[in-house]
Formats: sequence, structure tokens, C-alpha cells
Amino acid sequence: MKKINWFVLLVMTALLALAGCGGGKTINLNDYVKVTFTGSNGYGKPELSLDEAGLQNAIDKAAGKSDEEKLGAVWAASGAMQGEWSASEGLSNGDTVTYHFTASQEELAKLSKVRFRFKDITVKVTGLPEREVYDPFSEIEVTFEGFSGKGEVKIQTKEQTVKGLTFKASQPEGLSNGDTVTITCEAPNGDLDAYLAERGMAAEKSSCDVTVSGLTEMTSFDPFEYITVSFTGISPNGSIQVEQAGMPVGTLQFICEESGHIMTGQTVTLKIDSTGYGDIVDFCAKYGYTPSRLSCEYTADSLNRYATSLDDVSEEVLVRVDRAAEDFMQAYANKGMSGFPNSDYYRGMTRVGSAIISRKDLKPMPTRPTTRLYVLYEVSMEYEGTAMSYYYVFTYDNVLTDAQGQMQLDAESYRYTDNGYFKMTQVVFGKGPIKGNSGYGFKSVQDFLDAEVLSKTDEYQYDTDLLP
Repeated sequence: MKKINWFVLLVMTALLALAGCGGGKTINLNDYVKVTFTGSNGYGKPELSLDEAGLQNAIDKAAGKSDEEKLGAVWAASGAMQGEWSASEGLSNGDTVTYHFTASQEELAKLSKVRFRFKDITVKVTGLPEREVYDPFSEIEVTFEGFSGKGEVKIQTKEQTVKGLTFKASQPEGLSNGDTVTITCEAPNGDLDAYLAERGMAAEKSSCDVTVSGLTEMTSFDPFEYITVSFTGISPNGSIQVEQAGMPVGTLQFICEESGHIMTGQTVTLKIDSTGYGDIVDFCAKYGYTPSRLSCEYTADSLNRYATSLDDVSEEVLVRVDRAAEDFMQAYANKGMSGFPNSDYYRGMTRVGSAIISRKDLKPMPTRPTTRLYVLYEVSMEYEGTAMSYYYVFTYDNVLTDAQGQMQLDAESYRYTDNGYFKMTQVVFGKGPIKGNSGYGFKSVQDFLDAEVLSKTDEYQYDTDLLP
């Protein structure tokens, strides 16, 4: 129970009366105290008030003339007033409370010649007013800002009847139109009812529900409708390219983890890159938009690829190579070029077959071809009525096939056989070299295979129709 300390008040009262004269030696404290109640019904508090003037006169008369006796009476009186209430708060009209003096009259008698008598004070609670009903929410304005789905609540406090009250929203952000937000009124001491009761008021309600409205509706959009995707490079090392125009939320960044390692026919996932944006949905919301999707799949259907099999080489392509090879050889024969049989001995050329080699990892190398197509021909000669022949090869490096399976080959862009490029020998027709009766080439199909195909199997895979 709450204890009442009257020491300071009594000292001030008694020091004003040190010059009083002597008289009776007993003072009944109950004659100088009065009980009143403050607060409101249900939340009342008892207060003990003192008749300071009456008690001062009583001490003056009872203490005698000496200052020492007067001071002893002051100390005894201050001790006598100590006590506690049976109930110190939460009182209602009709309740009964008691102030119990805790001092010992025998102990007080040792401090002063003045004796103080007292007994517990029991009174009935009366006079507490009913609390005024108060609506704290009538003094705030609740509004909502932003876009639906990302809205925020704003609480503005007007002039408050009861100072110190605060208001809190159950969901301050991430709101959509139609949501319900609960606004709660809070007191500084954490007990709104008690806080208002001390001021003679009762809250009409401690919380209220507000329906979210007025937020700008988000516009759904598909970011992938504003981009153009293409595939570049050569399978399996293709890349994805993204161009965008008219994006309603500014420029977005896109990322594809497979880019740089894409092969023809592969399906890859293109995502919106959130690096630097934070949450991409939140970023778009600042513009009033919400993305309908954050990723999209694309199939690489436009990449060229390296030709790795004779299945990639159509007969139509070989026929074009034949024409280019025949034109080349006939022209050199007519010119009498060194290393080629001249027209006196040249009798034509026939395609024997083909071979194609490709790097096993298909990674481009700066000094070696990734893939190479060989077309081998038998060159026919006639010398002094005797038919002779040797083998001559035309090559095409890094041959490509498009997504539709069509080989991308310029028949005129060949590398032809010469002594510095291939491992060839001089083939002589007749007895000893006579101008125009010899040429550089391969003596047999197997010589060609050994020199240009089978010797490269550590690095290249091959396909050929020249083997038995």
C-alpha cells in the first residue's frame, strides 16, 4: 500500500511556531486530517489532507516554552503521520477504504513530551464523477498514399484534447485498395484506460478499422513485350542479344546465365537482372507498374553451327565445289603454272570423296581451324599414250551450317593444294621431269588420309567417305 510522508510539511509548519507557549500535552491527530477522493468513478484515488493551521496551534500549546521541546514535538508529529491506505487506486463510489497509521504511540512518546493519539481512518468513497466519453479518433486524419499493393498509411494528429496519445497502424505499408487497417490509440504509460481515467475520461474505443482507398491502381505489364531477342555467334558458343524500346519503367537489365555457351535448338531462360535495383517488383511499383512475369524462355533457332559431319554437306554444295575446282585446275593448266600439269598432258579431274574434321571441343582457336572440309579429286594425265593420275585436295575452313541445316559455304573461297601448305610430294608423269608433266599432290587416297585426317585425331574428330 502507498505510504504518506508528511515530514517536510510538518517541519515547515512546526518551525513557524517555535515561539508558542506551553499547554496540554496530548494531540489527537484525527482532528486535523481529512480524506478526499480524486479521479473518476472506478479510477479514484484517496488523498489525506492536513489542517495545517489547526495542527500548528495545537503543537504551540502542547509543546511548552523550550525550543528543544518544540523540535521534539515536530519530529514526533512527523513520525505519527506515517501510514498506508488499504486501497490507493481504482476506487469506485460506495467502496470503503482505511488509512492505517503505522507509527507506534509508545515509541513517539520517547521523542517528545507531547503525546500524539491517532486511530485508523475508515471512510466510504463518494463524490467521484463519472468519466466523460472521449473519442480519440475524432482528432486524427488517416490517409493513404502510393500505388495499390505498395501503399502507405499516413496518420495526421489534429489538436488533441488529451495530450500524449499516439496512434499506430497494424500494417503501415504494402497496402492495396480494399484492405482493412486497424488504427490503435496508445497512452504513454501503456494503459490507455487508466491514462484517460486519471483525466476523468473514458475512451469510446481504443482502436478503429479503416478501409484502404484512394491508392493509384497498378498497371500490369509484360517487360518481355518491350524487348527484341536475337542469338549471335556460332553454336555451341552462341550468345543472346537483347534490345529494348518503350519500356514504361525506364531501362531494365536482362541476364541469361547460358549466354556465351548456347547451342542451336537450346532453350535458355532470360531474366530481369535486379542488380542495382533491389527488389524489381518494388522498383517497377515506383512507376505504377507491376511486372506480369520476371523471366521468359527463348529457343536458339537462328544460330549457325560448325559443320561436323558429311551429313551437313549436301550434294548441291559439292557440285558447286566441283565447278570451282575444275575451273581452277583448267585455268592453271592453260597457264602452264609451275607445280601443275599443263594443258598438253591434263585430261581433267574427278571428285573421289570428302572428309570433314572438327575440333572435339568446338572452341575457336586463333591459329587452327575449328572445322575443315576436304574435297579430294583425282587429276588425270596422259603422257606418250599412257594414262596416269594423282590426287589433289581443295579445303574450306570453319564451315558453317545455318539453323535450317543449309551449309553456308562460298565455293570460291577455297584453299588449294600447294607445296607449302600440305604434306605433299612431287608426282612426275613420264621419264624424268619435263615441263608440265608433273604436279604436287598425293600419290594415293591413303597418303591424303594419313597426312591430313588420321594424323589429327588427338585434337579433331572426323567423318569421311574415303575409307574402305
